[in-house]
Amino acid sequence: MPTTPTIADACGLLESIAPCVLAEEWDNVGLLVGDPAAPLSRVLTCLTLSPDVVDEAIAADASLVVTHHPLPFRGVKSLTTESVDGGSLWRLARADVAVYSPHTAYDSAAGGVNQQWADRLGLTATRALAPTPDRTDGAGVGRVGRWPGGDFDALAERVKQLTNQPHVRVVTPEVVSYIDRGATVAIACGSGGSLLDLAVRAGCDVFLTGEMGFHECLRCRSLGVGVILTGHYASERFALETLADRLRAGLPGVEATASRTERDPLQSVCPSVRSQRLLTALPVYNEQEHLPKVLDEVVRHADDVLVVDDGSSDDTPRLLASRDDIQVVTHDPNRGYGAAMRTAFCYAKKHGYDLLVTIDCDGQHEPQRIRELAAMCKGDVDIVSGSRYLADSTASGLAAPQDRKAINQTITREINERLGFSLTDAFCGFKAYRVAALRPLQLREDGYAMPLELWVQAAYHGLNVIEAAVPLIYLNEKRSFGGELDDAQRRLRHYREVIDRAQARAGVRHPANMAASESQLRTEQRRTRDAIRGSGARAGQTPADGDRASSESIDRSATEYARYKAPAADDAALVAPGWPELLDRLRQPRKIGDARLGGVPLAKLAGSARQHLVDAAARYTSAYADVATVIDGPIVLSGHQPELFHPGVWFKNFALDSLAKASGGLGLHVIIDSDLCRSASVLTPTGSHATPRREPIAYATFESFPTRVAEAVAPFVADPLVTDLWKHATAVGCDCVSALLSTPRHKLERSWGSHTLELPFSEVADSEGFRRLAAEMFLRSEQTAAAYNAALADYRLAHGLKNAAQPLPDLHRQDGWVEAPLWVWSDAAPTRRPVYVRPIANTIRLTDRQGWEATLPADADDVVQALTELRARGVKLRSRALVTTLYCRLALADLFLHGIGGAKYDQVTDRFAERLLGVRPPEHATMTATLRLPIEHDAPSEADRRELAQTLRDLDYHPERFAPDHEAAAEKQHWIETEKTPDNAAERHAAITAANRAMAASLVDRRREIEHRLATATAGLRAAAVLDSREHSFCLFSAENIYERLSKLATL
Repeated sequence: MPTTPTIADACGLLESIAPCVLAEEWDNVGLLVGDPAAPLSRVLTCLTLSPDVVDEAIAADASLVVTHHPLPFRGVKSLTTESVDGGSLWRLARADVAVYSPHTAYDSAAGGVNQQWADRLGLTATRALAPTPDRTDGAGVGRVGRWPGGDFDALAERVKQLTNQPHVRVVTPEVVSYIDRGATVAIACGSGGSLLDLAVRAGCDVFLTGEMGFHECLRCRSLGVGVILTGHYASERFALETLADRLRAGLPGVEATASRTERDPLQSVCPSVRSQRLLTALPVYNEQEHLPKVLDEVVRHADDVLVVDDGSSDDTPRLLASRDDIQVVTHDPNRGYGAAMRTAFCYAKKHGYDLLVTIDCDGQHEPQRIRELAAMCKGDVDIVSGSRYLADSTASGLAAPQDRKAINQTITREINERLGFSLTDAFCGFKAYRVAALRPLQLREDGYAMPLELWVQAAYHGLNVIEAAVPLIYLNEKRSFGGELDDAQRRLRHYREVIDRAQARAGVRHPANMAASESQLRTEQRRTRDAIRGSGARAGQTPADGDRASSESIDRSATEYARYKAPAADDAALVAPGWPELLDRLRQPRKIGDARLGGVPLAKLAGSARQHLVDAAARYTSAYADVATVIDGPIVLSGHQPELFHPGVWFKNFALDSLAKASGGLGLHVIIDSDLCRSASVLTPTGSHATPRREPIAYATFESFPTRVAEAVAPFVADPLVTDLWKHATAVGCDCVSALLSTPRHKLERSWGSHTLELPFSEVADSEGFRRLAAEMFLRSEQTAAAYNAALADYRLAHGLKNAAQPLPDLHRQDGWVEAPLWVWSDAAPTRRPVYVRPIANTIRLTDRQGWEATLPADADDVVQALTELRARGVKLRSRALVTTLYCRLALADLFLHGIGGAKYDQVTDRFAERLLGVRPPEHATMTATLRLPIEHDAPSEADRRELAQTLRDLDYHPERFAPDHEAAAEKQHWIETEKTPDNAAERHAAITAANRAMAASLVDRRREIEHRLATATAGLRAAAVLDSREHSFCLFSAENIYERLSKLATL
């Protein structure tokens, strides 16, 4: 006859799993409360014996609680209910619940917490940081092992996935890539600071623990050791679930479970998201397999959930109907993925949501990331698109099918080239949207290709898109696209047809059909690569042998990066440094250094390059304005894409003229026509003062543009500048958008007394001086890429950036080719493409890796001549952003005026030049201004809105504050003062809820008043966000208003 298990049986099994001899001397392990001979039926495991866990154990009629953290911990002199711990132990003892703790013995055991961490991460050659003497099973304090590959970001991402958390805290190490050698990872669960010395002595690259002190983190940073902090709870809680499984297997007939009520007391919150209404939407079609589990997780991490059932024919409708925690919209019959997404968009707009997150229902996405994505959709970000290829890792399940991955990469590249995005994953369904940004979109595609139409519309309306790394999870590689689209080639052809059709509808044209500017692409193509991988020289290292810059020539003291912020006040300007210092700089002789560029001393090259610049700008400007004798003095430069930009950008042109006149020099604005004309429309405020909106008005229909803008903005501005501006535009006499947008603006500036000149950068790029810079980078391609990537790595390290595409993507190396920081395009193929360089014998070979190649002699003078000949044959070489300002500052300008964005990037340029050439370019200035449209309106404060929202919440949960004399207030107070027990919990909750409802019934009028005031305040803030924006185009202001305000700000 089988015997009944006892507490002693459980203690024996626990001793075999985690021998108490392994515990630290200070610890309190083993059976702490209870009778070893008592019968055992149920075991509950937990991390900590909190009051909630005690309630759960008693309610579950548990015989034994196995708590990782001991209670009692140290010597107990009394056991009373006057303390939380004493009360918990007293209640457990009275309920005949025993308590056992394995604590540090379980941490150090052969199959304990630290070893489980090592196994989950896939570490090899694992050993204890401090092996236990006389034991051969591998037990000991901590663990250390080899992580086979990837980089620090990938390791942190893997830890985040394993702990099911939206964030982990890290100290980024000096070296972040372990592709070639793997990483040594030390592990100490819980509070691991005391094991740091052991980890360092073990030669660890990364230290993984739950929590650690501030000064210990600083020490790791100084040692170049990376740190990943999961939080104490996440570092150990998983192992209590494993322990429950082992107890259940080792004690037949005994029920063993991990606590279901235990939660991490520390939670990640996203205040910016909490203050906005967030909808999470799932398009579903025949998802009965994944639906219950996915929805359970989504509901945990989202506020409001919408499911669009696209005509499912399986058990999906029944499963949806059984839930009362979601909203469901049903399509009958099936209409397609794109139609389901449009329904979600319409629902979000109709019901007044601020943010929308879309997530697939097939298990490919992690719902715990919903708020993380939503939190990124802030400021000027309109769409946050998940990317499975920013962090190249497969979280679980299958690898991506090769045909799908290949098509994704091909279409993503084509989207980038056509529209100017820098995407790495065009198809991921996990996205966050600012709902207001969805309003102007006109989407028609019903099928899987709808995201491609979305990108076209986003480009047309000038939406700001960023990507966020999400895990690559495939659970069904045989999933059908429907009919002939299961054929990869037909699917690829279909996707291209959708893009063509969407571009034709939106009027977004391919650069081959545009005379606007030499290339219409917005940013450098993003390459899916690691942040530092292949950089050649990492942050903190001196340049490699052969680099011209030595470590002594680089100012290593200049490690701080300036941070700038646009003025919040109206009619205010940022000028850094101030006017007096800028004038003083212009009075000083230009200092260049003794570097050589393309075989020519920089001082000599700058002399001829500056003369070419002035002559070319005078010729260009004289085509539409009278140009007086050019002054031979300092040259002040600024530049921007040809756009109808906001007044803060235009302020630079006024400052340019003021500084040039004050210094006796020349002000010259460079039109960056080799970059994207980033918007084909102007966002114009229209509507009423109470409910304004920003409407994109495209200038594709050129002649009617000013009329449409003036009509839209009429409620706020009577005589917008655009009307006079467009009269000049129609007289330009060419169909080049760059000139159509820039020339009228410049003519207006000169009519106001400006003496500045203008010149497209395409003419600068065709000069001999610029070709000398190109020759330098071609002949030293490896050093150029190393210096460029290392400068970016410095910036990322200083700013804590994990995205390899920020602030710009690295230059790529592959199969002996090295990417140069230049673009190439031609009359025959007018699409901007990266240039790759490869030295072969006594030549250098150039290619775009798409069919074009050129072989140049390996001599600087001959390279310059060969580039000149290529230009004559229609091949055009153009610079990327860093190289544009590098050349302007090194060879042309005495002072370059940047906006905030350009100033940020040019701090990378400084370090690039130092590493490559051994010189630092002349300092730049940073300028912007805030000018708001002169629209009078009342605007509540955000503090007012928050106070009203809190009052509304208090009316629900604390109505006694507003009705203290109500009889229900006393009833509620009685139950609040009554101790909660398992027996009275339900009655207590019902009584408090009933009391709240009774009091709320007497406060209906007060609630209506607060709701009305809150709605008014919310509407007022939304209106103010439109009316008070500093981003409105300068052409929306009246001429008199904007001229007076900008002139005043630019007065020295």
